[in-house]
Amino acid sequence: MKNGSTAHYGHVATLPTTSVNRAIESQGTRLDKVARVLELVSTARSGLTLGEITVQASLSPPSAHRLVNALIAARLLDGGGGRSRYRLGGRLSEIFKEAPVSASALQAAIPLLQQLADSSGEVAYLVTLSNRGAELVGTMQPQTSGRNLVMPEELFHPCSTAAGKALFAYQSKDKTVAAIKALGENNSAEWLGHLDELWDELAEVKRVAYAINDARFDPDVLAICCPVLGVWRDSPSFAIGVVGLKQRMLEGAPLSRLASEIRSAVERWPGIATLLAAPG
Repeated sequence: MKNGSTAHYGHVATLPTTSVNRAIESQGTRLDKVARVLELVSTARSGLTLGEITVQASLSPPSAHRLVNALIAARLLDGGGGRSRYRLGGRLSEIFKEAPVSASALQAAIPLLQQLADSSGEVAYLVTLSNRGAELVGTMQPQTSGRNLVMPEELFHPCSTAAGKALFAYQSKDKTVAAIKALGENNSAEWLGHLDELWDELAEVKRVAYAINDARFDPDVLAICCPVLGVWRDSPSFAIGVVGLKQRMLEGAPLSRLASEIRSAVERWPGIATLLAAPG
């Protein structure tokens, strides 16, 4: 077979080598543009407008428009339809959630966890949404503490724990129901019988961007957990929280102030980009 030839059902169709090379170069250029746009959007915590993508990616307006529409169709970007800014799409978020949390992600979270542990005097923890549900990644204890500390569990109930609510508030109802059913009949019946109340509670969690644990199941413990939103504002993969004895945690400040301090610390945290790039 000649250089640059391709076989089709017993006969040979010859393509000029220069045409093949041009096709490869064209495809590579398009992939470079896709990668560039996704990189730019991933580092913009508030997303990017079409105009910003056009300028920052050095594209012509028609090329930028076509490329963004293609990425939306592939669910690699979210936006359009009246939304002025584009963010990473749900397909990428789903891929990231199935990947193991890398050591670099946990390493990136340590400074913030230590800051929260030291300022609160309680245990700070990082949670991810994996195929097992809301799952503990790691914890940090205050560097100076002679008190008894409360340690978080390995897996978090999607409806009664602060971490579970902070993450499942952003998931679809079908996914949340599936997570509840996975608990088994004895543990899921109560929640499945009061779904309207649960949706209202999760909607409020999403509005205020933090959740607390259900006091009915552990009245002496208080956990406050905030989703790490960043570029994944519609489907966060991580949450960060603080847990301790309720009476002790509420001695210094009201609940709303504690939640605001944790949420503000997470929003200001410069390591967020590393954490969101965990599968790398």
